[in-house]
Amino acid sequence: VLREEMAVTYGTDGGLFEDIAKGSALTLEVPIDRDAVGDSIREIFRIVAGLKTDPVREEELEQTRIAYRTAMAATGQTGQGLFEEICRRVGRGSTLELAHRRRLEVAGLTLAQVRRQAEAMASLERVLVVAAGDPAVIVPQLEAAGLTPEIVARTL
Repeated sequence: VLREEMAVTYGTDGGLFEDIAKGSALTLEVPIDRDAVGDSIREIFRIVAGLKTDPVREEELEQTRIAYRTAMAATGQTGQGLFEEICRRVGRGSTLELAHRRRLEVAGLTLAQVRRQAEAMASLERVLVVAAGDPAVIVPQLEAAGLTPEIVARTL
């Protein structure tokens, strides 16, 4: 929607932080035109809330299963790739075995399980929005979207 219909981004990226000790975290990264931050945040919130009313479809789940099976198959494809994967996991305080176990779990999910979890995630209470950019441009848009932004200044 943000790319094709609203034309405010050139792409999105997201993923599941599966290397944390308990649970997981779903992330969404969207480079957005700075003048469209407010509208984009409202659209993302609409989509999250829509997890209750627009259930996950079987073909969507199958795409995820395929991606996870592909990732498992590719992990040991080369010695360098395997070494990099091990180092990445160690750097996150995890192990390759734990990552593989979590990937197997995701690849084995049923549609009913995914729908239950998606419905449970439809609440906006657990959503954290991080916007990087010029506060003079972004803050008024976030406030107009009903948010109370906290500005964190980074100095180099």
